[in-house]
Order: sequence, then C-alpha cells, then structure tokens
Amino acid sequence: MKKLILLLILFTKLVPLLQAQTNKTDSLFKALLTANDTGRVKTFLLIGREHLRGDPDSSLKYFQKAEEISLDLDYKKGIKESNISLSTYYFFKNDFDKSILLSEKALAIKAQPYTLEQDGDAYTIIANGYLRKNLYEKAIMNYHLAYNIYEKLGTKKKIAMVLNNIGNIFTEQEKYTEAIRYHLQSVKIRIELGAENELITPYINLGNCYNFIQETTKAQVYHEKALALSLKLDNRFDQASCYQALGAIFFSKAEYNKSFDYRLKALDIFRNTDYLIETTGCYMGCGQALAELKKYDAALVYIDSARVIADSTNFTYNRQLIFKNLAEILKLKGNFKEALNYFEMAANLRDSIVDEESNKTVAEMQTKYESEKKDSEILIQKTKIDQQQTQRNAFIIGLVSLLLLLVFILRSFYQKKKDNKIITAQKTEVERQKLLVEEHRKELIDSIRYAKRIQNALMPTDKFIAKNMVRLKREEKDK
Repeated sequence: MKKLILLLILFTKLVPLLQAQTNKTDSLFKALLTANDTGRVKTFLLIGREHLRGDPDSSLKYFQKAEEISLDLDYKKGIKESNISLSTYYFFKNDFDKSILLSEKALAIKAQPYTLEQDGDAYTIIANGYLRKNLYEKAIMNYHLAYNIYEKLGTKKKIAMVLNNIGNIFTEQEKYTEAIRYHLQSVKIRIELGAENELITPYINLGNCYNFIQETTKAQVYHEKALALSLKLDNRFDQASCYQALGAIFFSKAEYNKSFDYRLKALDIFRNTDYLIETTGCYMGCGQALAELKKYDAALVYIDSARVIADSTNFTYNRQLIFKNLAEILKLKGNFKEALNYFEMAANLRDSIVDEESNKTVAEMQTKYESEKKDSEILIQKTKIDQQQTQRNAFIIGLVSLLLLLVFILRSFYQKKKDNKIITAQKTEVERQKLLVEEHRKELIDSIRYAKRIQNALMPTDKFIAKNMVRLKREEKDK
C-alpha cells in the first residue's frame, strides 16, 4: 500500500513549472487577431499552457506554432520560451529525455533582453525529468541551480515550489524526515506570500510523509487542511486526493466506516476521469474497508471493478495486490478453490514484480552507469579541449612574445645604427672643426712670424744701438 501511495504522489504531484493559465481560451484566440508578431508568440504559448493539463496533445501544436513564428522572426526570447514550453509538454507525456534535452537547448539560448528567470524554469524542468528517471543526484543538483537563481531574483513563489520538489525526492528515497523539513519550508513561504491556493500540494505531501512514519494524527491534520482548501477553491482533483488519503488514515486507525466513506467520495470524482491508477486505488480501498466490516459480497464487487481496470492498464503491482485481496475475501467466504486460484495468480505476479524490479534496478544502474560514463567522457573531452586551449594559448603567448622580442631587437638595431650615424657625423664634424682650428692657428703663427720679420726689418739691431750708444757717449765726453 505504501508503494501505491508513493506512486500516486509521483504521478499526481510532480507537476512541472508551467501551470495552466487563468486566461480563458476564447479570449486568448481573440487576442491573436490584434496581436503583433511577438504578441502572437506569447499568445500561442499562453493558449498551449491553457490546454497543457486537460488536452496536452492540443497544447503541442500551439507551442510548435509559437516556435515557428519565433524562428521566422529570429526572436530568441520566443524561441527560448517555446523550448521551455515544449519541454514541459514532453514531461507530461513522460518523455523525460526529450524534455531534458529541450530545456538544455533553451539554456544555451542567450536571448536579449536576457531573463534569468527563464534559466531557473529550465533547470526546474530538467530536475523534474531527472527525478522521474530516478537520477536523484542530478535532480537535486538542478533544483539547487534553479533555487540559486530564484533566490537571487527574490521569486519566493518559485523557491517554495523547488523546496516542495526536493521534498518529493526525499519522499521517493523514503527519507521522510528530510522530506518533511523541505515541505515545511515550502509551506512557510507560501503562507508568508498568502498563496492559499498553493498550499494544497505541500499539505498533501506532508500528510503522506507523516502517514508513512505512522504519525497518523499529524497526517490527518495536514490532509484535512488540504481538503478544506480544495473545497474552498473547488479543486476537484485535490479533493479526491485528500479523500483517498484520509480514507487510508482511517483504515490504519481501524475506523473502517469512515475509511469507506472517504474513499467512496474520492471514487465518485476519479471514476469520471482518465486517472485510472487513482480510480483503481479507490476501488481497492473501498473493497478493503468493506471486507474489514465483513461485507464480503460488496467488497468483492469493488475489488473486481479494480481488477477490470488493472487488467486493461496491465499495472502489475495493482493487479498483484488486487488478486491477493480477492483471494483473502474469497477465503473468508469459504470459496477456497477460487481463493487458491487468486493466491496462485498473486504469487505469480509477485515473482514477476520481483523480476521486473530487479530488471528495473539493473536498468537504473545501467542508466546511471551510462550517464556517469557520458559525464566522464564529457569531462575527458572538456579536459582535452582545455589542454588544447592551454597549449594554443601558450603557443600564441610564446609567438607574440617572440614577435615582441624580435621587434625590440630590430628596433634596438636600427636605433643603434641611427646613433652610430649620428656619432660618426658628430666625429666628422669634430675632425673638421679641429682642422679648421689648426689652419687658423697656423695662419695666426705665420702672421705673427711675418709681423716679427717686418718689425725686425724696421727696427735697429741691438748691435747698432750699442754702437751708437758708445758713439754718443764718446761725443758727450769730447764736449
């Protein structure tokens, strides 16, 4: 039963980011008549989201139309939003690989004006896909990337959503204490925001977690809170989920009449929908409660109705549980032969479930191995690219350094050559000036010598002067 409840949580509560819009389809189609090109892209996306939960196949053509127009316009923001919306569509169709691929493609588009919130949305959808593929580490990593973006932007509504989804991961891993911690954080933020309509899902998640750890009183409190809100907001699907959960709680408390009443209310809602797994669970729950009340014939009717649906869906775990319940009720009625037949059918299915789960475990391990191998190959390739980039950068730096050195050497050579020319010219000028000085000196000496010869020619010699001095002295004496 725990496994069935867990499957219901994952099937009904792991909704992706883009929810159905409040705009009515008719008004959106009218808006197309007056919208410009980019406005038509946005309107087609809104129409697609409006159809996403109720008629996902119709939403696909609107998302594709938005992408087609965006590609024609080279409108990158529209291309990015279209990829995110298409990613959400494939998530709903359980094609998680394609969903992840489209969101990764959206992350690679750097639209202008750049909106960081779109990247957060893409990371959230990728995380949802990895969660459904049971690749929990990758799911948590992408949720944290989304969380960091939403925290930076201050978008508390989306922070609460991410916290709730991380709680779902821990629920899947049966780490209920951790799951409760994250769901409570999500509830706290949504209460602060006054987002009453968004409290239903975390309340249901909290109720289921408390029920798993046998704290039925707390589980009942949260499911009743969720039920009150879903009734107030007229949310029929969540009402049915709450009725089913409360029926399980009262069954565990041996209050079988209440358990039957709540499960019957859930059945009245689910049986008119395409939610076959939930409908099967309600039929089984009603039958189990009636069996405990010893109303075996009525119990057989409900459980056989569950069998009919389970046979059509080939949901092995449901069928094994149904056959086991049928066998036990038939045994209580004294119909041992038919009871034995159902016991054998249940045992055979149990073996096939074991084999199926073993194969699933092997497949999951293989998927994880292939994923890790791919990541390793990507890392090796990235390392090689980094090494090549480093080598290329080193070569470029070395080449540029060599060129700069060559330029410096050539510049120094030509500068030295120029300096040598100047020095040679200056030396030549000095030599010329020296020659000029020597010529002037020689000319000056020659002039002096010439003047001296003239002077010597004009002036009496010392001998003549001395002779005349002697003559004059003699003449003086004779007088």
